[in-house]
Amino acid sequence: MKTQVCFIRHGQTDWNKNLIVQGITNVPLNETGITQAHECGKYLKSINYKCDCIFSSPLDRAIDTANIIKSYLNFNNDIIIDNNLIERNFGKIEGMGFAKAFTNGLVKKILLKDIEDYETDTMLQERMTKTILNIVKNNMGKSILIVAHSHAIKGFLTTVSKKVKFNTFIPNCMPNYVYFDDLDVESYKIFEKEKLS
Repeated sequence: MKTQVCFIRHGQTDWNKNLIVQGITNVPLNETGITQAHECGKYLKSINYKCDCIFSSPLDRAIDTANIIKSYLNFNNDIIIDNNLIERNFGKIEGMGFAKAFTNGLVKKILLKDIEDYETDTMLQERMTKTILNIVKNNMGKSILIVAHSHAIKGFLTTVSKKVKFNTFIPNCMPNYVYFDDLDVESYKIFEKEKLS
């Protein structure tokens, strides 16, 4: 049975804009992020995108993005909040600028898995793969929209695509599609540049 999953990263936040590590910290969308979510909703409407269910991370930036996109779709059901779609826990480096993380040698510590409370690549991949396969299993044959986060999405995509690494950039509010045949990934269209407005 064929199932389609459309992954969308939330709109921009001020922490995204200022290159600050966000993780599970609940940072809201900024004006650009709100605009991006509207543009994504308009784009999906323009291609007559239909979904049977919408899932979101529990963080506000994802929920608000999902609600804005939903407003453009012919979709009247509630958004399903799944706590397992939350972003990677970056532990002690959350709230720190990327440049400071580099100058303090924290990147090396990350590679050595030496950051307190840091969710490793393997932990994230296991969590996200289990979560996505569970969503697909419970919604076989449907079109599923999932609004989540850069690393959370890559936690799954790195397990199905050799093109995707954890340092691969996922644009805010850019649709990425994965197609399943039962629970097996059949094909995917990832990071294809599409004009959103």
